[in-house]
Amino acid sequence: MKKLFLHLKPLAGLPWLPVWLVPLVLFSPLLLSGRPMFWGAVFLQFTPWRMHAFNQILEGHLPLWNSLSGMGVPLAANYQSALFYPPTWLLLPFYRFGGVDTLALGETWLVVLHLIWSALGMVFLLRQLGCGKFAQTVGALAFSLSGYLVTRASFLSINATVAWLPWVLLCCERLLVVKQGLSRRIVIGGITVGMLLLAGHAQTAFYSLLLSACWVFYRGIWSGWKATVKTSLYWIISIIMGCGLAAIQLIPTVEYLLQSQRANEIGYEYAVNYSFLPWRFLTLLLPNLFGTPANGTYMLRADAYWEDAIYIGLLPLCLAVGVFIYALLSRDTVKEWVDRFRLSIFLMVLAILAAMIALGSYTPLFPFLYKNVPSFDLFQAPARWMIWLVLAFSVLAGFGAEVWRKPEGRWRVWLNLCLALGITICVVTVLAGWYMPSLPKAFIHAFLVFGASVVFGCVLTKINPQNQTMKGKRTPIWHWLVILFVSADLLMANWQVHPAADKELYSKAVSVAQSMQARVGGGRLYISRADLDQLQYKELFDFRDFRMGKNFDLLAGAVLPDTNLYGALASVNNFDPLIPGRFDELMTKLEKTDGKTKQQMLQRTGVSLIELLVGDQGKVRFEPLEGRARVRWVNCAVGVADGEAALAMLFNQAAQTENPQPVILENTAPEPNNCSITLYETRIIDEQSDKLTIQVTTPEEGWLVLSDTWYPGWHAWIDDQSAEIHQADFLFRAVKVPAGQHTIRMAYQPFSFWLGFGLSLLFLVLLLVLCITNKRGVTKA
Repeated sequence: MKKLFLHLKPLAGLPWLPVWLVPLVLFSPLLLSGRPMFWGAVFLQFTPWRMHAFNQILEGHLPLWNSLSGMGVPLAANYQSALFYPPTWLLLPFYRFGGVDTLALGETWLVVLHLIWSALGMVFLLRQLGCGKFAQTVGALAFSLSGYLVTRASFLSINATVAWLPWVLLCCERLLVVKQGLSRRIVIGGITVGMLLLAGHAQTAFYSLLLSACWVFYRGIWSGWKATVKTSLYWIISIIMGCGLAAIQLIPTVEYLLQSQRANEIGYEYAVNYSFLPWRFLTLLLPNLFGTPANGTYMLRADAYWEDAIYIGLLPLCLAVGVFIYALLSRDTVKEWVDRFRLSIFLMVLAILAAMIALGSYTPLFPFLYKNVPSFDLFQAPARWMIWLVLAFSVLAGFGAEVWRKPEGRWRVWLNLCLALGITICVVTVLAGWYMPSLPKAFIHAFLVFGASVVFGCVLTKINPQNQTMKGKRTPIWHWLVILFVSADLLMANWQVHPAADKELYSKAVSVAQSMQARVGGGRLYISRADLDQLQYKELFDFRDFRMGKNFDLLAGAVLPDTNLYGALASVNNFDPLIPGRFDELMTKLEKTDGKTKQQMLQRTGVSLIELLVGDQGKVRFEPLEGRARVRWVNCAVGVADGEAALAMLFNQAAQTENPQPVILENTAPEPNNCSITLYETRIIDEQSDKLTIQVTTPEEGWLVLSDTWYPGWHAWIDDQSAEIHQADFLFRAVKVPAGQHTIRMAYQPFSFWLGFGLSLLFLVLLLVLCITNKRGVTKA
């Protein structure tokens, strides 16, 4: 027991205790009650994706295809599902032994672990940069509990990816300054980059790698161009190794991207969506000046709260700005501090640049970059560039903690003025709240907290013992007072920003979706985009108020996309971030169509049940749609030049009453044949997520048309003989079938997955060999 205590004792000191304890305290209302996160993407995307994938794994299948969302889409190639990210595998036992409720709770625990992991990365980065334990703790808390990380925690892929950023920079720094064990450092860098790329958020990973390139270049130039070239080359090798490790995810995702609605530029209006709102710069000082959706007081309608959340704590911000000013004015010639001051200036320049880009449509800079610089037309939400600012300020806060001293001389006057200002703000705020009751409570609360924080920060500075030579316990006590202050400030700013779900929410969603299966039959569910937007963003998920109130039953019963996956229910709608480009075009045109044409198109897509929003009552009802035709057989085909012509003809057919209608084939000259009504029989005799077997009986040659998405990697066999799958009716699959009774089997066997799997395996073996070789070399030395 004594040995165990000695091993655990360091965890109760700086920096270890705060960096793992404070995130646990922040999420304690959820963890202690056993109630999981649910708001937004957690309930609508991540949990159903993973549940569906785990179901396939437990049934003995690779989770490569999702046949239930849209009209069939890739599952593992969906980058944000992060199914090949090792921490995701930790959730499988949660689901296997506890069900979907426990899976959601496991995701909440995983969020906390990633916040702790991000803090540990910052600890080791600041340690590598020469900072002490106190500075490491301040920087780690500022980063891991920043508004950027905490408010985005429900976007599980962002939460996981951004946690690797400080570790990536740590690998860069070690390549720059550590002289021994080069191959080992390259291997560790490759593994770190691989984990960053597997974590599931391409935008954050791209910004992280771009930041690492800037870091390596800037840090290297002070050592000469030869050192810069060498270090850059080593880092490029690490990135290549990381890409090789992540190939199992990257190659299928690239294939999907080329087939998706984002194959080309995403469009300027979409790209500048979620530009950083200039007013939110004030929240660097007063985090909830405009209120918070945690309690329904958020006042701004022009943005989403989480996209512009950048608060790192008032004290860390002051330390960051202070050390930058100190770096500009200082004439210190000690090499360690000269190096740190150079880095401070670089980090501040990065922060300013990130802030300018993040403003998006509010300045001319982002529009210019969008038009002229590759990659700026790939992502939306310029506000996410603020990760550079948050990282830079967190490192600067650590530097500032190292040089924080009690002011002397004229600086005492400024300190006293700041103290007086803080007291004045508190008094004026209290009087304003008393005599002006119409003022928003968010303003009163924000200024009162700000004033109190200024006062407490000034007092801490006045009693700062770090510039004294006296020994004893005074300095450690002061360190803990500062850490408690920073922790309390960040906890207060982010408290309960992620509401907990009722324990029965997920199990209710499963029951409702399963109960719909009988009504859907072998067809699909559909809800119009207008009803979906009203239901999803007005009735349920209000960006200004995260509290669900009495709407948990409505949320569980609404069967929003992709919550149909909870009960293995097929839905035409799809809420994935990537969707096949042709599916997007078809659904966009479908939403603009009314009347009989729309009904005919819904039938052709296999819809058998329509979900409708009942007026403004916040309720839904389900109406059956007869005549669905997911599988049909026709004895005639017509050829068109391209997809545009195929889509136009498809809707023209839907507007007609002629029956039967020919299947539409592109870049194909089918043999002329008059359409005629023929007695035939089609029957689905076996269906799995990535496999489908259909029996067809027909007196003449014709085409079997399946209203499922055509996608590379699908293969067909007719009575065990290979057959071609044609892209038909713009989006669907068709197989030419001879007369008689035949069994048509289709299976999803993507070459992209096996290529990625082989490359990942190859690079994994290569890294293991390098590790073993390096270990033997160290032992021999």
